Amino acid sequence: MPMPPSIRRFTLLIPAFAVLLSNVEARSACLPDPPSDNDTVTCTGTDSTGYDASGATGLTITTEGFAILDESDPTLDSAILVSDGNTVTIGAQSRVNVTEDAGFGIRGGNDNSVDNTGRITIDGIDGRGISLGENTTGILPNGAVNSFEIFARGLRSIALETGLNTGVSNAGRIEVEGDEGRGISAFDRNDYSIPANISNTGTMNVTGNDAFGIKTGDGWIEATDGANGLVPTDVGVFNASGATIDVSGTRSFGIFTGDEGNLAFDNDSFVRNQGMIGVTGIDAIGISVGGNDLLDRFDFDAGPNDPQPLQIFDIDNSGTIDGGPSAGPLVEFRGAVAGRENRLVVRSTGAILADLTNQGMADRGIAVRGSSGDELIINTGTIVGDIEFRDGDDRYLLFPTATQTGNLRGGNGNDELILNANTGAVSDFDASMLFDFERIRIRGVSNDSGWTLSNTQAFAGVVEIADQGRLNVPTPITLGGDFVAHPTGTLDLTLDGTTPPLTIQGDATFDGTVIIRQGPNLMPSATPYTVIDATTRSGDFSSVQFPDAVGTRMFTLVPDPVDLLVLFEDVGLVAVARTDNQRAIAAYLAEIQASEDEASPDLQNLLDEFATATGTLANVFSALSPEVYDVHTTVVAEGGRRIARLLLDRPRECREGQLDPWKRVDTRLPCHARRWSPWLAATGGFRSREKFPGHPRYDSSLGGLVFGIDGRPLDDLDLTFAISSQRGTLDVAGAGESTVTLTDVSGHVAWTPGPLRIQAVLSWGHGFHKDRRRIRFSETATPIDIRGNEEHDSDRITLAGEVGWAFAVGPIRIEPIAGVDWAWVYQRPIREDGAGGFGIAIDRRDDRIGSVSGGVRLATVYQHDRYLIRQLEWMDGIWRPSIDVRWRQLVEGNEREIEARLIGAPSTVSAFTIEGKEDAGGVELAAGVSFTPKNANRLQFDLRYEAYLASHTLEQNLVARVQLGF
Repeated sequence: MPMPPSIRRFTLLIPAFAVLLSNVEARSACLPDPPSDNDTVTCTGTDSTGYDASGATGLTITTEGFAILDESDPTLDSAILVSDGNTVTIGAQSRVNVTEDAGFGIRGGNDNSVDNTGRITIDGIDGRGISLGENTTGILPNGAVNSFEIFARGLRSIALETGLNTGVSNAGRIEVEGDEGRGISAFDRNDYSIPANISNTGTMNVTGNDAFGIKTGDGWIEATDGANGLVPTDVGVFNASGATIDVSGTRSFGIFTGDEGNLAFDNDSFVRNQGMIGVTGIDAIGISVGGNDLLDRFDFDAGPNDPQPLQIFDIDNSGTIDGGPSAGPLVEFRGAVAGRENRLVVRSTGAILADLTNQGMADRGIAVRGSSGDELIINTGTIVGDIEFRDGDDRYLLFPTATQTGNLRGGNGNDELILNANTGAVSDFDASMLFDFERIRIRGVSNDSGWTLSNTQAFAGVVEIADQGRLNVPTPITLGGDFVAHPTGTLDLTLDGTTPPLTIQGDATFDGTVIIRQGPNLMPSATPYTVIDATTRSGDFSSVQFPDAVGTRMFTLVPDPVDLLVLFEDVGLVAVARTDNQRAIAAYLAEIQASEDEASPDLQNLLDEFATATGTLANVFSALSPEVYDVHTTVVAEGGRRIARLLLDRPRECREGQLDPWKRVDTRLPCHARRWSPWLAATGGFRSREKFPGHPRYDSSLGGLVFGIDGRPLDDLDLTFAISSQRGTLDVAGAGESTVTLTDVSGHVAWTPGPLRIQAVLSWGHGFHKDRRRIRFSETATPIDIRGNEEHDSDRITLAGEVGWAFAVGPIRIEPIAGVDWAWVYQRPIREDGAGGFGIAIDRRDDRIGSVSGGVRLATVYQHDRYLIRQLEWMDGIWRPSIDVRWRQLVEGNEREIEARLIGAPSTVSAFTIEGKEDAGGVELAAGVSFTPKNANRLQFDLRYEAYLASHTLEQNLVARVQLGF
């Protein structure tokens, strides 16, 4: 039974008693006697009269050897009595016996520190082992500590008792054997600037009836002052890792926090259990807490943006609370504050384990019992036993890795089960354990794997898929209530027969994404299948995703005002194709099927197996596609354009008499007129195009050498003749790698009358192509993996022009530039070998690719004539850096047709046409530098980097050139 208020407040009278008894003579084994302020006192031998040190402060009292003290002197009632600000240590071999009713072992006023490393035995009724007053200074050490043993055997006896703001710690063993006894009894805490907490790091055995392991008043938390009041930062009562509290007494408690006389329930005393609490007593309870006036109701929709994140809990359990068959609720909330939320978290290592032997009987098999207010219980570990929420708007957050065995019982109010985001294996929740709950909410995150629900027909509440949540329905279920899907939620259903995967007996609100999967037993039918059978419906799914077609069978959506209906039927080859190119090939194959003429045996076998195919035929159509040959066209055209750019993008010549723009006085650059100049350039580059709808990814590389001769017959006229050779590869996803070799003969002319420069390039090139196309698929009964081989030639004519006008802004020359380039590509016929009837035949192709560009070049010229060390002397000379930014737009040829036939097809079947596609426009970036050494001014070195960036394409080129002028 709870202690009467007069006894609970007894410690407040301790200072007065100390004053009244300060002049009583004591016959003591403690010396000096009486003590003076700040004395060191040593107690030895046996003392049955007690030691009165209340007339002094600042004492250090210790016991030595086998000292035995008790309080049998009726005038003192304390083995040791001190006033304020003292330190008392009971030695390891010492004994303190409390034999009289209402007697004390060590009794002190305020700001005392007492540590028992010996043994204290309390046999008297209402006896105290250690009893201290308030903590007023916060100076450590302060409070009561048991480091060895205390036996509280008397009725209502207390091992450790403290006043306001005074901490208590049990690091040893406390036996609470007397009825209504307490291991630790702590008054309130109200000053959070003073360090204090209640902790058990040892062992506490509560065998007495109506007894307590730890009992505290209000306010045992850590907190700081916030703008709107206290902000809790940690709990104030601890059962530490490795510590145990065993409760075998009838109606006894392991930990009881909060003043039960506080009917407002703003107790604000929080508990953390990291150790073991065993509860075997009849109607015994592991942890009992009052309410709080600090924790607002957490907003799951706000998540991390909630101003009060989920970090502080009334009860934080990462240890084990284990109950016997006759135990009461292992955890209970006794009360609540309106508008606030009581919180319990079971961490991943935590467990609350009720014994289910007597589950269903009153107060048996209960893991947690709530209050009449709002509770939030978060389970990331293990809970065995029923959870009784009672009244209030309660919530139970279950993590996918957690275990819940037992019923969840709501009450009056709006109670909600929240299934937390799941990125691991799909988890299941059995809804038959829900009673008096109004909602199941499924939360999620990106790439959430989601939950399944079972036994949902008896659940009459709302099933809600929150944003990014996912509900998987691999086997049919019936929802007994309403259904709501949010805009980014996902409903994943498996259709495996005539039973709808999801039946909704209440109202349905559709939104978000629904994914429909094909079960192994689903057969094609001209009658629509019901995927969702709803009573009433509002809204629509923003996305309905079907599985890939299997063979020539596929899903299509059937409009319906209430239910979700689909057709699963044989639709033929063309309908199962996904893209325009696939549809063209599918139509071609269908025409071969319908032809009276025979196809080659291998091709005919493929057509026959389409009817029984179990894979996605769209993959077969892609494998047969000749689009790889369109990539050859791109490589040929871009190879010629690369040579044209090399000729057009060279820096303007440094003219005789030109001034150095970086010098403050007129300084002429040491430029020389060159009438002719041979040069050699090395070029290399890479091009990658990402996969985009209907077209595969490819990567190509091309590199080679260019030899040229520049001539200047007139001051403003430059002519160039160049020859080049480039070799590279192109690798198309799924088709393999081919090689190409390009040779070019080019001519260039530039007219530069002052700031204007007009240029033109004409180039002819020839290409040698070694074609390799892999044809591989396994969607039909006979897998295919063969290669088509061929060699073909190509010719190309490139015409490019550019005009620019340069003007100076300070030392920088700005040159707006506009350009145009056109390529005519002619490719010889192709007929693949080695691929049987799956080989491709393509007639001669003529393609045109044209583009225009516009942008700006920033350039300057600089004479470098200083260096830090002699090794950098080579840097002296004329430097000409430049940066280009342009936009290039294809105006012709980014979409090109290829007309092809399968070699094994009957000649009476006309060819099919597919289309290759490139990005229509993108940004061109370039950076270059030209260097003419001071001591070798007939030489010129150029280095230039170029990049082309489009929606799906990245091309990068690097050119290095050396020129010798005469």
